[in-house]
Amino acid sequence: MMGAKRYFAFTVAGLLAAMPVWPASAQSDEMKFRPELVEQCLAGKQGNARLDCAGLAANDCTEINEGGGTTVGLGMCFTAESDWWDAKLNEAYK
Repeated sequence: MMGAKRYFAFTVAGLLAAMPVWPASAQSDEMKFRPELVEQCLAGKQGNARLDCAGLAANDCTEINEGGGTTVGLGMCFTAESDWWDAKLNEAYK
């Protein structure tokens, strides 16, 4: 039984040691993010229909970037859109 516990411990240690490598390999050096997709959508809609525009650039980002569908890629793409919206709000409320 001690052999199984030791094997499990080494397996977990090996997986934990490899984890920092996975996110780095899932992302490219330069992420493509196109907020103009949201701007074009907003320009063509009125009222509550403009809510459909939220997330367009982030979803596009996950599709056009290598590794965009990974956990790290999703985080990067949706953070990029969130930051873009934050900048737009800051401009509007200056």
